[in-house]
Amino acid sequence: MSSFSTSRGQRPARRSRARIVVPLLLVAWLVLEVWLIGLVSQATSVPATLGLLVAGAVLGGLVIRRAGVRAWRALSAAVRAGATTVPESTGAGLVMLGGALLILPGFASDAVALLLLFPVTRALLRRAVHAVPTGHGPLGTAYQQARIHHPGGQVIQGEVIDRDAPAGPEGGPRA
Repeated sequence: MSSFSTSRGQRPARRSRARIVVPLLLVAWLVLEVWLIGLVSQATSVPATLGLLVAGAVLGGLVIRRAGVRAWRALSAAVRAGATTVPESTGAGLVMLGGALLILPGFASDAVALLLLFPVTRALLRRAVHAVPTGHGPLGTAYQQARIHHPGGQVIQGEVIDRDAPAGPEGGPRA
């Protein structure tokens, strides 16, 4: 009997779809990046390709630094003004993500990064992302469909009880 077989009455643990799909997507992305680097080095030269990769990493670091400073200034200005909530993102998070993708070696990640760095495409992406909780837009529609068809999608009101908290007069946690 092999070590992969199960004993009677036990079913093998079912893996979630994400645990299977995400590693496969990462491997496919890596293969795409290596293939594109090979194509660029054949079209130009190896030193030119290395120069482009290094330039992308340096540019990504500068983009992250600039976006981080801008986000920090917006947050500190909101605190000085007495705001009680975090200010609405001005896209600094998407710009920082674009900078991080520029730092990664490869040209496919650089292409996605450029989409995040250009104001027009960043605004389109921001609208699509912000539409998710409200149920509008393509991502929001998919989110709503997933919620509607989720089995047992009832919401049950409850209360979190800390078992380590000292007991109150009725035996429950103290308020």
